Amino acid sequence: MNVQLDAVSHATVGRFGLKLCVSVFIAAMGKTNFVMAASGWLALYAIFTSVITTAFRERFPADYFSHWDEALWLITVSVGIRLARQVLA
Repeated sequence: MNVQLDAVSHATVGRFGLKLCVSVFIAAMGKTNFVMAASGWLALYAIFTSVITTAFRERFPADYFSHWDEALWLITVSVGIRLARQVLA
């Protein structure tokens, strides 16, 4: 199965991956709890992405991956990290 993404969707997936890597890097450099720091940075990126989405007036149900999708992915990973920490602690 070969799936082709359009340019906007490809850029959205790339931004998500970049924000994920930057969050992990910043959390690793800090002196606080790594898991909570990474989760916090991801949540902060989700908030900023939501503000950008609102400023650009993007519609949520779109035919491509938009900033809304990116914000949802970021907050899902952030909450997932926090839940995994709670379960495993």
